[in-house]
Amino acid sequence: MVLDPFSIDILMSLITNGCTILLNYVSKSAIKIIECKSALKKNLNVNTTLVSNIREVMAIIAENPIILSDKSNAMRLQQFLQSPTAESIIRQIYSDFLPKEIQEKSTEQLQKEFQICLAYNLDVNANKVKQIAKDLFRVISMGCRQTFDFAIEQGIL
Repeated sequence: MVLDPFSIDILMSLITNGCTILLNYVSKSAIKIIECKSALKKNLNVNTTLVSNIREVMAIIAENPIILSDKSNAMRLQQFLQSPTAESIIRQIYSDFLPKEIQEKSTEQLQKEFQICLAYNLDVNANKVKQIAKDLFRVISMGCRQTFDFAIEQGIL
């Protein structure tokens, strides 16, 4: 089912992996990167507001007709969130926190790209996953912002 702890862990890993790319630019030590990545993920997991928001979104998604009508869509959703495509979009979300001249795409463009890619992976029309994509993108962006801020506060970035 969509709301199992594994699904929450998938989102936390996706958010953390996106920030790890930034770590590669500031640290050439693999051990330091692994330690920092662990600290970032731990911080996300203890963030009760974020975890609560993720649970709420996943509960809503679990009741969505697209997921209810075809149980394999829950698995495809999880597979999408673990895909290189999703990771690429998440890395671009992090660029949204940098100066505007460095950004590749706007947040709106990224959200639309996320929606289209999700629809493709679920083999449905993009309009049918608009709310799922919007909700997921919102909590992922929230997690990215919190991870980015934590990394700066801790001197990781």
